[in-house]
Amino acid sequence: MDQASFLGSVGSWHVLLKYLKTHFVVRYTTHIAELLQILQALTGSLMSEKCHKEKIMAGKNSSSFDRSGIESLAKDKPVVYKIVDKKGKNLYTGVAKRGRVGERLKEHLPGDKDTIRGGTKVVIQQKSSIKHAMKSEERIIKSQKPSQNKKGK
Repeated sequence: MDQASFLGSVGSWHVLLKYLKTHFVVRYTTHIAELLQILQALTGSLMSEKCHKEKIMAGKNSSSFDRSGIESLAKDKPVVYKIVDKKGKNLYTGVAKRGRVGERLKEHLPGDKDTIRGGTKVVIQQKSSIKHAMKSEERIIKSQKPSQNKKGK
């Protein structure tokens, strides 16, 4: 059994320590304290490794509005996105489902079906659900009135 699955099955080292103290005689307390130190070190290294992986998987929140820039964006949650021009003016605001962020944004590149003219940068905000992303999109469109958003689309 690897370290992660072992710690996952135990829950936490506090639970393991309590279990060990209640099921072993007092003379093993020194060994339990040593085991606790080892488990704390393991937990710390696993948590830092998990945080590092999450940062890598998360991706960026903004990039250039081209194929390579779009590929670098976060894709693991639904997003509301804004395509902006070189002055930072919002040209278009939209929503993309989890796992479809890159595909949807590429549909706005020149020569594709929903081309957004003049876009130089894309900015995304990850949301916990597509419903939250759609509400945020509605608010942004209402307040910023992006020139290339069409009513009813």
